[in-house]
Amino acid sequence: MNPRVFIFWSLLAVVTLAPLPFGSNRPWSWSLLSLSIGLFVLFWAIAAFRDRRLILIEWQRARLILVPFSLLVLWFLVQASGLTPEIWDHPFWKDASNALGMPLAGAISLNPEASHTALMRLLAYGGVFWLAFQFGRHEKHTKQIFWAIAIAGTLYALYGLAAHLSGSEKILWYQKWAYKNSLTSTFVNRNNYATYAGITLIATLTLLLAEIRHVLRYSPISSGDVLGFFDACGFRFYYLIATAGTIFTTLLLTHSRGGFLSAAIGLTAFAIVSNMRIRRRGKIFALLPIAIAGAFACGIVGAIFFVSGGQTLDRMNKGFGTTDDRLAIYEQTLTATQDAPATGIGIGAFKEGFRLYRDEDLRFYVGTVGFAHNTYLELALEAGIPALFLIGILFSYLTLLCLLGALHRVRNALYPAAGVAITALVGTHALVDFSLQIPAVAVTYLLLFGGACAQSWSTRAFPVEGD
Repeated sequence: MNPRVFIFWSLLAVVTLAPLPFGSNRPWSWSLLSLSIGLFVLFWAIAAFRDRRLILIEWQRARLILVPFSLLVLWFLVQASGLTPEIWDHPFWKDASNALGMPLAGAISLNPEASHTALMRLLAYGGVFWLAFQFGRHEKHTKQIFWAIAIAGTLYALYGLAAHLSGSEKILWYQKWAYKNSLTSTFVNRNNYATYAGITLIATLTLLLAEIRHVLRYSPISSGDVLGFFDACGFRFYYLIATAGTIFTTLLLTHSRGGFLSAAIGLTAFAIVSNMRIRRRGKIFALLPIAIAGAFACGIVGAIFFVSGGQTLDRMNKGFGTTDDRLAIYEQTLTATQDAPATGIGIGAFKEGFRLYRDEDLRFYVGTVGFAHNTYLELALEAGIPALFLIGILFSYLTLLCLLGALHRVRNALYPAAGVAITALVGTHALVDFSLQIPAVAVTYLLLFGGACAQSWSTRAFPVEGD
């Protein structure tokens, strides 16, 4: 078998199966996921060494991604190494040594083992992006990536609907222990599934809009011929309409305020960026059929929201409030960050670090706070502010790359537009929750994002064989 075909389809299989075991948010599942991705990257590297044609994006274009990512990996290794100057070590190690009456090897990280686990997951996420970035340079591969995620999103949505509407309080064959009245599909947390559903919804709408543009470009219909437009649409158009409606329904039934608003921001970004290319393209790109199709879609959305969105709307009307003490978590995380702003307390060591600062005024609904419910604050505490700044630069560059691709590409501009949209979605939700820290959500996002970034360059300026 062609190694490129094997690696590509194996990658799609692993990523689409990632949500199945609780979003891969268990040690065995994220370890298996990381091992699989690591092997795929190794196989790709060996195959690329033997056949340079597998390297579709060369060093000159990839260095602005590889260099900051490598620096981050190196820094996280340093945090857990115990080889840094003693003055850099977290004071906890000295206090523990004094309490035990025995010398302990210190480190920047409060929990080097947790830092190694977090680094393993980070490398897996980077591997997914890198493979999608390389394979996605071919238009057909990026299209297959989007279709794979759209189909997977539909299947998880259908399962979630069946479980929720039947009254089953189970995730697969396990009894639910949280969010029993909300749809969570194969995830434990409704907010995590809401983010996943939003990502798959954008992937589905990308394919739907591509199908609409294909019909408008190649079907012999005149400007304003609405009935002719719908008659020219084939099975894929109506399938994608039904799929988008299904996923949107599950998004509402999660009752996640943050998930819904983040998805709305992502969809708004997609609508704005993707339609910047529809100007002045002649009669075949007349806006009337698109407007009619949009009105039709809005009608479906309105009906779904009327039937399924009542509880979500009620929760939004009550406001976000502070009943769950999230603001207190934010404040205490900021306080902890001020004690080690440059070095952090070690990637993955939030739980141990927050425990040192938690006081009796925080009445959170769980005994141990494992997440800051704000990924940016959590990264500032764990990685340090300079590392957080470097992460921000890296993702800002990739998002800008997608934005420029969406604005300037003649063909396939929808894929980089989707890259901007899903980044807006996950970036917004990261302000109020930890969905991006769930492995299944992270690998799904980075698979799509890698393909979107790969399609940001024009084939005229950057030709690819067979594209």
